[in-house]
Amino acid sequence: MRTPAHAAINETVQAAAELGIEHFKPLINAVLRKISALPAIEAGEATNEIINASYPEWIKEKVKHNWPEKWQDILRQGNARPPMTLRVNRQFAESDEPRQHYLDLLTEQEIEAQTCAFSSFGIQLLKPVPVAALPKFREGAASVQDEAAQLCCDLLELEEGHKVLDACAAPGGKTCAILESQTGIHLTALDSEASRAAKIDENLKRLNLQAELKVSRAEELEQWWDGKHFDRILLDAPCSASAVIRRHPDIKLLRKEGDIKALAELQLQLLTSLWKTLKPGGILVYATCSIFPQENSRIIERFLRQQDQAELFKIDAPWGQDTGFGRQLFPQENGHDGFFYARLKKRGSEIPE
Repeated sequence: MRTPAHAAINETVQAAAELGIEHFKPLINAVLRKISALPAIEAGEATNEIINASYPEWIKEKVKHNWPEKWQDILRQGNARPPMTLRVNRQFAESDEPRQHYLDLLTEQEIEAQTCAFSSFGIQLLKPVPVAALPKFREGAASVQDEAAQLCCDLLELEEGHKVLDACAAPGGKTCAILESQTGIHLTALDSEASRAAKIDENLKRLNLQAELKVSRAEELEQWWDGKHFDRILLDAPCSASAVIRRHPDIKLLRKEGDIKALAELQLQLLTSLWKTLKPGGILVYATCSIFPQENSRIIERFLRQQDQAELFKIDAPWGQDTGFGRQLFPQENGHDGFFYARLKKRGSEIPE
């Protein structure tokens, strides 16, 4: 990872005292120094046995069951180092081709980069750099965001004047991407925790964007919804994050098998509640960073059985795999993270507010 080995060892050893296990400091130091002396395994060199042993048995078996033809590559990519990807702010454009203009700025700074395959405003760096080294980052010219997460904007089919809800919005990456992608929309960013909502505000200010921030549990409509329906809703639902393990390897230890059922019930509850706030004729995009169908396609399938007004709006895209109830992206070597998207349309004529 980015922390130098000597610094990680020192900080971990010092932390032993704060944890009340100071007598283990010599052992911790010895074990970590032994590990740091091992030769690094380059991407692609790890055997399947090493990959399999690095995952809890339940994750390995679940991925194997869900994706029998892809499971080993999914696990392998979960252990790989992800690329650093940027989203160019088209509202900050200094030319008619903002992405190419920003690529030129990167070249001037001798930062090697290339365009993303699927996101029209995505740029992937060949090597990660501190954000302070990115040209005009503080002024809002670009943001760090994985390519898969950027794809939500096109799926929403935004138009000027639309009233948009970004539910479970923190830290605000997709909130800002939506606002950058279409001028003249009215966006509400909703999150359940004030500390997380503060991150949304920080991102909005850096990018000079405006949104209405609300702090509430999304399913508790009476706490935050004013009764005025939305044209578009993005529900980036809380999930296992099993498709982004390479960015959060602690998931292997912190996530438990029993969590998936509880998360699935929450996801369906959120979808059912937020559906009430969508206009007839409106579009809701359901997203997760999970690899498990239990949190993805099966949620959409269950929801469609319950809602007569809900219609699956097929995603015709060159990315991901069609599951019958949305598209699943898998983590790619030197490419985007894993992600799931489904798009739903509400039948009926528009209602007056």
